[in-house]
Amino acid sequence: MRPVLSMADSADRPTLYPAGRVSVAYDGHGLADGLRRKCPQRASIIVGRMALMVIGLCLAAGCERKPPPAPQARLPHDAHIAFIGRPAGSPQAAALELGARAFAERRALPRVRFSRPASDTPEALGPLIDDALRAEPAAAVIAIPPGGLSADDAARLARLSGPLVIIGPVPDNITPSGSVDVDWAEGAALLGGSLAQIAPDARSALLLHDRGRDAAAAGRYERFIEHQRVRAGLRLLDQREWRTAGPAASELIGEMLTTFPNAGVIAAITGEPCDPLAAPESAAVAGVRGRVALLGAHPRRWRPLREGAALALVGAIEPRLATEALDLAIGLCNGRPAGERRLIPCELVTRAALDDFARRYAEAAGALPAELEAIAESAVSDGAGGS
Repeated sequence: MRPVLSMADSADRPTLYPAGRVSVAYDGHGLADGLRRKCPQRASIIVGRMALMVIGLCLAAGCERKPPPAPQARLPHDAHIAFIGRPAGSPQAAALELGARAFAERRALPRVRFSRPASDTPEALGPLIDDALRAEPAAAVIAIPPGGLSADDAARLARLSGPLVIIGPVPDNITPSGSVDVDWAEGAALLGGSLAQIAPDARSALLLHDRGRDAAAAGRYERFIEHQRVRAGLRLLDQREWRTAGPAASELIGEMLTTFPNAGVIAAITGEPCDPLAAPESAAVAGVRGRVALLGAHPRRWRPLREGAALALVGAIEPRLATEALDLAIGLCNGRPAGERRLIPCELVTRAALDDFARRYAEAAGALPAELEAIAESAVSDGAGGS
């Protein structure tokens, strides 16, 4: 069999193929010359069509070519981010401050200027916002107090020239560049759906909630009820709504226990500052011990869980609120589109899972679990407990 040369191969190292099994490749000029010799009249038509096709392909390629990305702004070396945390009495106070510090230690730039108000009142928060504005930060991060922002504080923050990142529910009177929060609605759903797992011998439950407080509280309540009915299957005997100006959480629980002393489990899905475990023990709520499951797994509740006063907790690694907020603020300064909302997931924390959860929580804060518990106990001893 006579070998032939494939014209598509390299001229330096020709490859031989058996005759009859080779497709010979022509360049454009060779094909045109061959057509002109064999069929002069059709040659011009075919060559013209080929030229139009090549032009069309070139135009299409040009249309599909994406423009180069816009250059991103970079923070100057002297830039800083203002971070306003929570008062010392808040369960999140240490998590936010230590989380922000741990983030700042891992990055040389930008610097983080952390401050926290003495209380959640506008009188305490307003001056810190004014101080932050005077320092002209590249961006600001602020943890929203439970009562939201006053009109004056919202007006102050509106004067910020850089991005604003909110930690917590976004108030109606301000539009931030981004926000970060714990996914408390899904946490309430997890708690409601896990009651049978938490208390396998229980057949009934009591509920303490605060659904009339705001949209976030209403969302927690709806998700809890939905999952408690579908997944837990426990009979909900009674429920009480905690209000800021109303009776303490311990009184409300005591009322329910007086009527239903044999309820298997007590679920509390209230937000800060309500803390059923912070109230002094009394005869009315003596039955709470070992039967209450709470939303929130901050270090102040680790000892009650370990010692059996609490049945289970549902909460998040809250130092991540600070690190995610700062990461988002830097991204916004560098051109990230505004409007992003990041949610930190919740997890179920039982006595068996507490050590692992506390270790991961402390790692995110750049501390040890014992240090976080000591800070929490110090805050409680200073009179910072909830109602």
